[in-house]
Amino acid sequence: AKKHLCASAAARATSILAMYPVDTIKTRMQMGVPALAGGGGLALFKGAPSSLVGQVPYATVTFGSYEIYKEKLAARFPE
Repeated sequence: AKKHLCASAAARATSILAMYPVDTIKTRMQMGVPALAGGGGLALFKGAPSSLVGQVPYATVTFGSYEIYKEKLAARFPE
């Protein structure tokens, strides 16, 4: 179960780091602001750490617990 918890945390962190700049660009384009305004490429990740702090534990508990529940239910209901 521990490796499932670690995998869910790693997956969520990866998805946040991959999609955060895309969401930032989308939001800036919707606001009419140049996509790379305010510091260039690294500015696209401004705010990503706070998102990681909130979302990684949530994903770990939510998705990591599915495997734990599955194991418990399979032991209780073997069919």
